Amino acid sequence: KLNYYGSRHDIRQYIHVRDACKVILNLANKKLDKFSKINLVGGNKLKVDDVFRTIFETLSIKYSVKYLNSKVNSHYSTTPYGTDFPDESITLSRKVDFNYGLFEVISHVKKELEI
Repeated sequence: KLNYYGSRHDIRQYIHVRDACKVILNLANKKLDKFSKINLVGGNKLKVDDVFRTIFETLSIKYSVKYLNSKVNSHYSTTPYGTDFPDESITLSRKVDFNYGLFEVISHVKKELEI
């Protein structure tokens, strides 16, 4: 059973770690203010419930998520922007497909756990 602090309707923009690394390497060559806030935008807007269902289905286990619809101060439902906007927002033009990346990670975990 998975406990999730939030709503099944929460939306997140996922980004693959490989894509994040590419952006970070590119940013390392830029002259940025040392206090710059950068937001990496993956573009894969998905409801967390859909992501959890895909994971459970891929692992062939019964879907069991308890949504603890509490309002956690550091969490958001739809957008990460409150009143604190980043200095720059970077949207990736080429990116690892979300489902491919998810299946890749699940395959790796299954292999490590010998499932």
